[in-house]
Amino acid sequence: MKISIANKIILAFLAVIFTVVVVNGIAMIATRNIAVREWVSAPLSAFSALLIGAILSLVISRSVTRELRNLVAAAKVMGSGDLTEEVRTSSQDEIGELAESFNQMLANLREIVKEVRSGVVTVSRSAVELSNSAQEMNASTEEIATTVENVAKGAEQQAALLERASKLMRELANSSNEIAARARSAAEAASEAGYSAQTGSKVAQEAMEKLKGAFDVMESSGRGIRAFSEKVGQVGTIVDVITKIAQQTHLLALNATIEAARAGEYGKGFAVVAEEVRKLAAEVTSSAEKISEIIKEIWAESSKVSSSVETASREVSSGRDLLASIGKALDDIVLVVIDEVKKVQEISQLTQQQTKGVEQMVATIDDIARVAMENAASAQETSAATMEQTASMEQMADAAQRLSSLGKQLDQSIAKFRVDEQGIR
Repeated sequence: MKISIANKIILAFLAVIFTVVVVNGIAMIATRNIAVREWVSAPLSAFSALLIGAILSLVISRSVTRELRNLVAAAKVMGSGDLTEEVRTSSQDEIGELAESFNQMLANLREIVKEVRSGVVTVSRSAVELSNSAQEMNASTEEIATTVENVAKGAEQQAALLERASKLMRELANSSNEIAARARSAAEAASEAGYSAQTGSKVAQEAMEKLKGAFDVMESSGRGIRAFSEKVGQVGTIVDVITKIAQQTHLLALNATIEAARAGEYGKGFAVVAEEVRKLAAEVTSSAEKISEIIKEIWAESSKVSSSVETASREVSSGRDLLASIGKALDDIVLVVIDEVKKVQEISQLTQQQTKGVEQMVATIDDIARVAMENAASAQETSAATMEQTASMEQMADAAQRLSSLGKQLDQSIAKFRVDEQGIR
């Protein structure tokens, strides 16, 4: 049964009153003399009341102080860090309730210490893992920053090389434009030369027809056959020169074709060949003029040899054969010139196409250079961001280390408390 301290005091007070009443009753029964009874009952009642009150007070105070000493002892043990010592009491009063509350507080503290200890272990482990991860990430970030910086430098070098390449390609484009202009001029000159060669061929054919008529007249004349033979010999020599020139022109045309195919040197070889063709054309022209002069002399001599037709008939036949050879050689020269004109025109077209391709390549290289510069700028920005991230990782690693240190300090503080019977801290 639960009895409070206040109820105990009230009961003690009632016991004292009851004792006084009982003592008075006993005194009245034992003593019949009223005077003696009054003289005895009063002191006896007072003495019994004091005795019973003192006894009850001593009992109550000892009960209370004993329970309080137990609480004080338990509080000292708890203050030393031992949370395993509970207060043992059999009291059912307020002291008992205080002891039960004290024991409940100890149980709650033990649970809190255990949870805090578990949390400290988890925090310390997580802090260590976070610190290791931050250090690894920091190392990886530094490597990435180094790589990005190298990429940025490479992009800058690439942009510089592309700029140089663009400059060279512009120079090549200018050279190609100049070559194309010269090729167009050469094509126009070759076209004019072809037209002149065709015109000269027609004139030579007309002259040959006239010479054939002159040979017919010469058959009726015989005078001056010796001079005619000498002039015809000179014509043969000049025809040989023309034949050699035609052969050399053919070889030079073949070289021009080969050099045009090797246009890697911007057609310099073709320019040399073209110059040689021009010189040979000049020599052909000079020989043609000599042939014209000789023909004029032949015409002059033909009037002298008109009386020598019978003796000069064989020479006339030879002269006709020579004229046929000259006509054939002129036709061959015209064909070669026309073929060279076509080749020069093709070279001009190829040069123009090459110029367009070079211009497109210049534009492409400019675009690539612009993209490379943008990539270099982006790489530099990425490098700066990576360096900032590296600094953040270092701060995170420092914070994790501080957190780990705080966890160790908290673990040391928690270790002061004893929470089980085996004394495991």
